Amino acid sequence: MKPIKFSFGRPVSPKHFYDREAEINRILLRLLTIKEGVKNDVVLIGPRRVGKSSILSYLEWKLLKKEILPICIDCEGLDLVAFLKVYGNATIEAQINSLKLMKKFGERLKKGFTEAISVMSEALGRLKAVEVGTSLQEYLRFRIEFDKSTFHKVLTNEEIETLFDRTIELPNKLDKKCVVMIDEFQDTTMYSFSRGDFHANFRNKIKYQKNVAYIYTGSSIGMMDDIFADPKNPLAGGAEIIYVEPFDRKTSIEFLKTRFNDAGRRISDNSAQYIYNKVGGFPLYLNWVGLRVCDFVRENNAVKLNTMKNVYREILSPKSPIYHMLEKQLIKLGYKTQNVMTCLAMGYRNPPAISKESNVKNIYVYLDRLQKYGLAIKKDSQYDLVDPILKEYLIKYK
Repeated sequence: MKPIKFSFGRPVSPKHFYDREAEINRILLRLLTIKEGVKNDVVLIGPRRVGKSSILSYLEWKLLKKEILPICIDCEGLDLVAFLKVYGNATIEAQINSLKLMKKFGERLKKGFTEAISVMSEALGRLKAVEVGTSLQEYLRFRIEFDKSTFHKVLTNEEIETLFDRTIELPNKLDKKCVVMIDEFQDTTMYSFSRGDFHANFRNKIKYQKNVAYIYTGSSIGMMDDIFADPKNPLAGGAEIIYVEPFDRKTSIEFLKTRFNDAGRRISDNSAQYIYNKVGGFPLYLNWVGLRVCDFVRENNAVKLNTMKNVYREILSPKSPIYHMLEKQLIKLGYKTQNVMTCLAMGYRNPPAISKESNVKNIYVYLDRLQKYGLAIKKDSQYDLVDPILKEYLIKYK
């Protein structure tokens, strides 16, 4: 049986990574200068399901091969204190794993307060035994005592400031060059910090670091632009912005043909073109379609157009994981915002027409919000949704 290289539900493995050579080369060219102590930070901006997390996973693999330590953080949905603890835990995990001292360290660290204290204590003991990682030892001692003393209590401003300072400084104090990757960075705009603006404080902590480069990613395109392209924000101008787009038609068709061929199936240009027309070039959707088609088509057989049509009809069935993925995304938006999105899905493009059909006043507030979330685009005073499957979902269910 030939291996199936379609991948859904998590970032693809490096050996299954497809295309994006231009983006990868451009990013690595900048990040690798950290080996000479030259810091070049990068921002990746693109809509959900376009493959940003897979790019980060691939970069993580590439950086490890270049003996640079990747530190990966997902700050989606975290408050400031949770973000700082995840940041510190990820740094600890990356360094410990690079020293090959503990297995499954990260999984244990995420199992709750008692297990986290236990595993940090174990890590500290291992580091003392091999007499390496002085800065990490100091941070581990700090975190163990900090977590114990602040458990089940509201942190004071001074305690949060101390946690912030010690955590953000840690990667620069390690004995390796590092790249910190912060996914869904737009969520940090919600952080309230006693010293003032979070982004200003963050910039002040990292701007003179010589051993660390940063990659920031985000799916809320407008919010990320506000952070990194608006001169009013302290982080603006400090990193190169790279926009990640869905695959184009040619790449999408080549992807499908290559992956089906690897799996021992054949697909015609006509069938591949059909699915591209329906789902666009979003890698997540192309991968799910590929996986599902392989459930129906055995090795050494051709993928027929009718099979593609049947799988596409299934993509928005309540049995499909994509259906629940979209439900989860939309539930975070208000009722009026969903009304506006439904009007866009139905083909209303002009703001007055959208306002009338959706019965929503202050329509530009909602349209601006959708642009900031990366859900809608504006072109020549006309608006449209970015995601073709989200558009079909709204037409079918809203």
